[in-house]
Amino acid sequence: MENHETIQEAAARETFEEATARTSNLELFAIYNLPHISQVYVIFKADVVDGKASSGIESLETEFMDEAEIPWPDLSFPIITETLNLYFEDRARGEFSMHTGEITRDHERSIQITRY
Repeated sequence: MENHETIQEAAARETFEEATARTSNLELFAIYNLPHISQVYVIFKADVVDGKASSGIESLETEFMDEAEIPWPDLSFPIITETLNLYFEDRARGEFSMHTGEITRDHERSIQITRY
């Protein structure tokens, strides 16, 4: 977050910086602790205004994909994989919930995901 910025404003700004996408209807979707890297992720779901996105100043590639098209083994960050899994599970259920959890990595670099 930047100084004097709300968390919703930060989410909208980050989305624009990453994917040049303008958003509306931001709704809190998940909060995950990542204590091994001293971070907390606050994740929103939102509508993409005009359905447009492209690579931004902080990304090399941006693309809209169906669930089956996602290159799951190539995703770099466990929080992104977890968030997408939560989204698709909620969508299949026909109801979106607010999620909380924790992602940790042990000394052997093994990842543990805990949903609360």
